[in-house]
Amino acid sequence: MKKTRIICLLLVMIMVLSCFAGCKFIGGKDNGDDEGGKDDGVVDTYAPDVGADGGPPVIGGGTEDEGDWWENIKYDETNLIFMMTKCSNNEELSSGCERYLAGEGADVGTENIDKLVKDRNDAAYDLTNVTVTYKYYEDNAELFGFSKMYDVIEKEVFAADSSTPDMYCNWMTDLLVCSLKGCFANLYSKQYGAGDYKGNNHFNLANSGYMADLMGSLTLSTQKIYVVASDYFIDLIRAFFVVPVNVTLFNEIAPTMYPDVEKPTIDTFLEEVKPCDCTNEDKDTRCTADCADGGWTYDRLVEFSQAIYKPSGTSTTENINDRLGFALGANGLPAAGLVYTSSVTIINKEWNKDAKKYDYSYPTKNQGLYDLAAKISDMMDKNGVYFVTSSDANSLSFEGTKTPLLAIRNQFTTDKLLFGGIILVGSLEYQAYQDMKTSTRGGFGVVPVPVYKAGDDYLTQIHVVGRAGAIRANTQKFVQCSAFLHYQSCNSLEIKNDYYDYTLVYGAAAGENGVFGNVEMLKYIRQNVRTSFDKLFEDAIGFMYADVDENSVNNRYHTLLANNGYQFAGMSKTYEELQPTKAEALKNLEAEYSKLPA
Repeated sequence: MKKTRIICLLLVMIMVLSCFAGCKFIGGKDNGDDEGGKDDGVVDTYAPDVGADGGPPVIGGGTEDEGDWWENIKYDETNLIFMMTKCSNNEELSSGCERYLAGEGADVGTENIDKLVKDRNDAAYDLTNVTVTYKYYEDNAELFGFSKMYDVIEKEVFAADSSTPDMYCNWMTDLLVCSLKGCFANLYSKQYGAGDYKGNNHFNLANSGYMADLMGSLTLSTQKIYVVASDYFIDLIRAFFVVPVNVTLFNEIAPTMYPDVEKPTIDTFLEEVKPCDCTNEDKDTRCTADCADGGWTYDRLVEFSQAIYKPSGTSTTENINDRLGFALGANGLPAAGLVYTSSVTIINKEWNKDAKKYDYSYPTKNQGLYDLAAKISDMMDKNGVYFVTSSDANSLSFEGTKTPLLAIRNQFTTDKLLFGGIILVGSLEYQAYQDMKTSTRGGFGVVPVPVYKAGDDYLTQIHVVGRAGAIRANTQKFVQCSAFLHYQSCNSLEIKNDYYDYTLVYGAAAGENGVFGNVEMLKYIRQNVRTSFDKLFEDAIGFMYADVDENSVNNRYHTLLANNGYQFAGMSKTYEELQPTKAEALKNLEAEYSKLPA
């Protein structure tokens, strides 16, 4: 019966996906004018200074044109170098660049998504006469890991010889810092292109295919965007924050947690977490205050954790071998997950209609951040909620590596941890999780990061280890780069949907022996991606001013929480001590941003 339901839903989704149209390009084949302009198919798509009613320019989701003028785009044979960070990281998320961008998966042609990627890339080459050589940095986290790449890229860009890459795919934070150093071309610019192509730019960021909220978060100006976040970069989707749930453990305590339900299961919990609709005429039968207003809170997480908690020995002090509910380690990912997905704002960003620009500021006080820190501290102080130390990790070797994050994964996949910390959704593709999907174990559930107070929405954050793209500022092939990236951005919807719905949702997270409720849950998570601005620039400021302030990296607020074991009672005092320095750094950053190439 379960298999039949899945097959039926798959058939329905295939029909839905077949109805989606890939993004076409604004502008028709005829871009001539009364002065006799030639029909060369090149359209100046420079975005307007401001959008409707004096607001900022629109990115993504625009209407699609009937015409497809790509048949007229044919360059002299051109080769572009696209440099990517591979850095397979078994702690957080291995790169999907080789497979999902370059189409170089070991099993190309054997699975639908591999064929879709290959066909998309081949079409881009055939239409433009532009070929792309994909190259990769050495697979070494020590040399080319997160937050280590911006200096590497900066040196390459400004050395600028014939072997220097034309385009980059790397972690968002590294690309953001590089953009602040003037390494990348402005995607809005009318100035790029040499010879016959002078002044031409194929980007139309108002078109669908671009991740509007994220791209608008990666800039301090309405006229300057340096980082491409679009359907082409599947790695961004793989970097959503989620919390996995151990089905075996959950089913054990389900009767205790749902005494009024006859036979509660993991699906009972997933239905509880998924917000109900209490606004329309066909009101959800689950309409309660908790359901309508974010009932999956830190308090609810503590209730489950206390119910599952069982000491492993006679000691009254918790340790990593106890049966626990929730665990966090002292590294950036889970700490960022708690802060980034909250409704707390770190940097204010407000549209100034009169000046037609954004105004930025650090609040003098930040009560929301103080309350969040206090709530996290309270949660971590409860039985069953545990802080994983380095010594804990040293006692648990997982896949030959000893880190808090891998220690948490070990405990989760061996039925000693109910909620497997905060992870990235693409990590569910790892074999350690897939091994849980047997007929005797039942797989794992997936839920959003809980909210710290009832009434908040569940917000999905794309973590900064997600990989996006950029064009080298001094490349002589900007026009061709813009053609290639724009085509890929606007013709990857089918690949994105195929990856999310089948590779991830039905393949990694649900499947024949998985949890069927994950299908709706992951759709919900995907539909609630929030802006990244204030958290991304908090990171960028930390790295940008590391030479000036040696503590700037560790003084990011999620890092402060992690470094204090998530029990940081002094957040208000620390915030008010740091605020003047951070406000000055932000002011300096705005001044430097104004000097970046237009």
